[in-house]
Amino acid sequence: MSIPRVIAGLLFLFIFVSLLYSYFGPIPDRSQHQKHIYSVWHKAKPLLFFSTLFAIAMEALTLWGMRSSNPLVIEDWSRRRVAIFFVFGIVVAIVVRLAFVRLVPVLRNQLSKSDNRRDRVRVVILLAASFLMLLGLGILYVVVGHASSLIYLSACVVVVVVFVVMLLQWRSFTPLAGFLLISFAIGSFFVFCIPPSTGFSWDDGIHFDRSLGISYFGSAELSPAEVEMAVMPWNNTTGEMNYSLLYESLPRLDEQYSDAADLGQIEEVHGWISPVFHADLISISMVGNIPNALGIWMGRLLHLSLSGLVLAGRLFNLLTYIAITGTAIAIAPSKKWCFSSIGLLPTNLFLAASFSYDPWVISCLILFTSLASRLISSNVRISFSRLLPCLVVLALGLASKAIYFLLAGILLLVPKGRLGNAGQKRRYYAALLVFTLAMILSFVLPLLFTSSGNAGDVRGGSDVSSIGQIKYFFTDPLGFLATIGFFVIGYLSPLEAGGYAVYTAYLGFIETIVPFLSLVPLSCIVATALFDPDSESGPSFSVFARCYLVFIFLASVVLVATALYVSFTPVGFWTVNGCSPRYILPLLAPLMLGVGSSRVSDTRVRLLLARGGMMLTGATGFAVCMFVVFQL
Repeated sequence: MSIPRVIAGLLFLFIFVSLLYSYFGPIPDRSQHQKHIYSVWHKAKPLLFFSTLFAIAMEALTLWGMRSSNPLVIEDWSRRRVAIFFVFGIVVAIVVRLAFVRLVPVLRNQLSKSDNRRDRVRVVILLAASFLMLLGLGILYVVVGHASSLIYLSACVVVVVVFVVMLLQWRSFTPLAGFLLISFAIGSFFVFCIPPSTGFSWDDGIHFDRSLGISYFGSAELSPAEVEMAVMPWNNTTGEMNYSLLYESLPRLDEQYSDAADLGQIEEVHGWISPVFHADLISISMVGNIPNALGIWMGRLLHLSLSGLVLAGRLFNLLTYIAITGTAIAIAPSKKWCFSSIGLLPTNLFLAASFSYDPWVISCLILFTSLASRLISSNVRISFSRLLPCLVVLALGLASKAIYFLLAGILLLVPKGRLGNAGQKRRYYAALLVFTLAMILSFVLPLLFTSSGNAGDVRGGSDVSSIGQIKYFFTDPLGFLATIGFFVIGYLSPLEAGGYAVYTAYLGFIETIVPFLSLVPLSCIVATALFDPDSESGPSFSVFARCYLVFIFLASVVLVATALYVSFTPVGFWTVNGCSPRYILPLLAPLMLGVGSSRVSDTRVRLLLARGGMMLTGATGFAVCMFVVFQL
C-alpha cells in the first residue's frame, strides 16, 4: 500500500473515531461498564439502522444516475460501494445530530440579535426567500440560453439592496445574515454567468477530473466529452481563453455526453483513480474536492447535461463554502464582521464558485480560527472533548494543504491555568505535538519516498527536481535562503495584494483598469478587526501573543514559498515559481485574530464602521462581477 493511502486512512480513522467519541462519550470506569454498554447499544441501534438505509439508498441513487447501470439489476450493485456508503452514513448521522444539538441554537441566535422569536423567524424566511430567488434567477438565466449576464448581475444587486434595507429596518443586519445574503448573490453570479466549462480558474480541469472520479465512489464512467472537459483545449498553456472554440464546443460536448451510452463510447474506469489523468483518489489532498464531487453526483441523479454537471459542481462548492464560513462567523466570540469581510473577498467567492479545493481550505481554517478563539476566551477548564473539534476541523482544512500546519500553534495560546494539573497539561501539549508531526509527515513522506515526490511537480517543467533542490540547499544554504527571503518580501507587498483579493484567474485582473482596488477590501478587513463591536467577548492577547500570531503568519508564508521552490521550481532558480498570491487567503483570519481593538468606546460608532467595512467589501465584489461581465 502506498504512503499517501496510508496517510489518508489514518486521517479518516482519526476523524471517524473522534465522531464516535463525540456521539457515545468517553469510556467510564469499570463500575459503570454494564450501564455504559447498555447506553452505547441504545444509541447505536438507530445509528446502524439509519446507516443501513443510507447505504442502500445511496447505492440505488448512484446507479440511477449512471448511464450504463440500472439499480433494478442486482449485478450492477457494488458491495464495496455499499460498505463505503454505510460508513459515510454513520459519519453523516453523527454530524447531523451534533449540528442540531450544538449548532442550530447558535445559528438561530446569530441570525437576529432580537430576543423575539417572531423576528428570528422573519429573518430566516427572508434569507431563504433571497436564496430561492437568486437560485431561480440563475436557473432561468441558464434555461433561456445565457442571456445578458449584465441583466442577471443587475437582478442580484437589486435583490441584495432590497433585502439589506429590510434587514436594516428590522435591526437584524448581523454579520452572519449579511454574509449569507451577499456571498450567495456574488457567488451565484460566478456559478451561472461564467460559461459552464473548465478553464477559468487555476487547475480546474484537474479538479474536475478528481471530482468526477470521487463522485462515482470507486467505479467511474468516462466518455470523450468528459475527457475534453478535463483537458480544456480552449485554454492554452499561457492561460488565454479561446472563447470562439469554447462556445462552439459546449453544445457538441453536451450532445456527445448524452449520446455516449447509445454509441457505446462509455469506458469503465475501476478503482479509486481519477478517470482522465489517473490520479490516486485515496489521498488526503482529495478531501477538498468532495463538495464538487457531491454536486456532480447530484447532477447525474437529475440526469443533467455535461454543462449541468459543471454548474452543479460549482454550486455545491459555493454552498459548502458559505455553510462552513457562516458557521465560523456564528460561533466566533469576536471578529465576526472581520471574518465576514474575509469570506466576502472577491477571489474567495470566485474560487468557491469553481472547481477548486482552495475554498475548502480557506473556510475550514476560518472555522478553526473561530473554534480556537472560543477555546482561548472561555473560562472553563479545557478538556479533550473541547479540544477535539479544533483538531478535527484543522485536520480537514490541512488535508488539502498541510503546509499550513503551524496554525496548530494558535492552540498554545490557551491560558495554562485552564489546562488542569501537570499531567493534563502534558497530555494537552503532547496531543498538539503528535497532531503537528502527523501533519508534517503527511506531505514530507510522499515528497521523500514516492517517485512523483522526488521528481517534483511536472507542471513546473523538466528541470524541476525536489531531491535536487534539497541537495542545493545543503550545497548553498545562504543562496537558498536569500532567494526565499527576497521572494517573500515582494510576495507580501501591499502592491501585490490584488493577486489574492480581487483576482479572477483567467477571466482577467480588474486592477489593470482600477489600480490598487484590492486595498479597499483589505482596508475594510483591518477596519472591521479594529472596530469590532464584540471585542470584549473574544480573547485578550498580550503584545507577545500578538507578535506570536504574526510570526505564525510569516513562518507559514515562508513554508509555502519553500515548498513551491522545492517542488515546482527548477534547481537553483533565482525566484520561486508557482507561488500564487491566493495562498495567503487561508492565513488572513488567523492573522486578524491578533489585531487589537481601537480606543473608540462608542459601541454604535464601532458597529457602524464594522458594518460599513463589510458592506464595502461586498460592493467591491460586485465591482469585480461587473468587470467579469465585460470579459465574457
